[in-house]
Amino acid sequence: MPVEIRGRPSFGQILVALVVLVALAGAVFAVDRFWRWAGEYDRSRTPGTMTERMMARKSQQLQHLLDGMIAHDYQKVSRAASELERISETMQSLISEQAYGSDGVAFRESLETLQRAVTANDSEEAIASADRVVDSCMRCHERLHSGR
Repeated sequence: MPVEIRGRPSFGQILVALVVLVALAGAVFAVDRFWRWAGEYDRSRTPGTMTERMMARKSQQLQHLLDGMIAHDYQKVSRAASELERISETMQSLISEQAYGSDGVAFRESLETLQRAVTANDSEEAIASADRVVDSCMRCHERLHSGR
């Protein structure tokens, strides 16, 4: 039997509308929380392609890593290195293996060595590893910009 609406909506109709509204708001909130948790929420809303945004994040994390090295804050270094490893894995799926191949391997290996050094509180190896991290970035960008 069809429902005919005349005048004001019934209590049941208002209740259903509120439940739907709350469910939609909850879904929006859940998606926002998921993206923040996944690390893909970008407060700065960096313009550009996905690769450019990921490179901006990588640059930010490299800055955090260097700040941690200067302050001898190995927890900060370790967090930045972990984030750089995560971003590097994502970058590898965005950029061709040919373009990111050996440079990506050198980058990830230097990050792993750096993680081991800060865990062991070995400042000499941490400094050398941090140098290799930066060097691998510079070599990759030099190669990419020179077209090799």
